[in-house]
This record gives sequence, C-alpha cells and structure tokens, in this order.
Amino acid sequence: MGTSGEVLRSFYQAVVRRDFATARRYLKDDLVFVGLFETYPSADAYLAALTGLMQIVIRLDIKVVIAEGKNVAVFFELETRAPAEATTLVAEWHQVEDGKIFHVASASTAARSPPCSPARRSKGAESGFWTVPSKAHSCQSSLAAARGWRGSAEPPGSQFLGNDSAGLGRAS
Repeated sequence: MGTSGEVLRSFYQAVVRRDFATARRYLKDDLVFVGLFETYPSADAYLAALTGLMQIVIRLDIKVVIAEGKNVAVFFELETRAPAEATTLVAEWHQVEDGKIFHVASASTAARSPPCSPARRSKGAESGFWTVPSKAHSCQSSLAAARGWRGSAEPPGSQFLGNDSAGLGRAS
C-alpha cells in the first residue's frame, strides 16, 4: 500500500508516463477534485480532464512532495504548448486513504503566456499576461484550452481571474 507520499509519487509517475490506467488505480472512485477552473465529482471525470490536459503538456516537473499522515502537498512546474503556451507553478493538496487519493485541491500561479495579438486582445487585457475580462476572450488558459473552450462565452472560472486587487489573476 505505501505511505501517502509514496502513493502520490506513484500516481504522478504514471501521469508523466501517460499511463492513465495505472494512474487510475491510485484514485478512489468517489474522489473529488477542486481546482481553479473546475470541480470534478469522481475519479473518472478528473482523469478524463487530466488526460485532455496532458495532450498539451510538454513537461510536468515535480519540485517537492511533503507528506504528513493522510495529507500530501505537491508542488510542480507544468509547461504547456499551444494553444495555451505557458509555464505554471502548481500546488496541490491531496488526501489519501487506504492507498488511494480521495480528495485533491489545486491552486496555481497565473500562467505567463505569450501576448495576445492586437487583433485578439480584448479591452482590459494586459499585454504579456493572462487576464480574463468579464466577456468573451480568445486567449485561453491551459485547462480551458485542453477541454476545448474556444472563446464563445466566458471560460470556466473566469470570475476568479479578472480584476482582483490582490493580483491573483496575473503572473508576477
């Protein structure tokens, strides 16, 4: 079975190899994933989204795994290619029970992405940084692009990225 840290390391080793059948063995069926853009109510829904995201991932580099009891924190750098070219630092809190991950909460730095071309830049977008105005915007986040969002409406989670006084919607 292994410790919670070993379970998480094994899960991400499988993900990096794109061995999603093995990765699935480390997830409880009723896993809940809470992320910046989406919440997934099951292991299968989470794994489907992760599989889509991994199609544009160039590199997933684990920086550190910290485990205490059933709680595991992981920090990794995620590099993606077009249509959502960016390098993002991701922090996740996983909870493990009986050798399987049952809860994941994810947060990340706002991805620094290439500037939108002037023809595609929406009013309020800052050149060189990912920002989401309140209406349609065709420069996409990694997850929204992997899930097929094409700018016909607000991207999932956009209410969390635009116009925040703490600067959470932009890279520093």
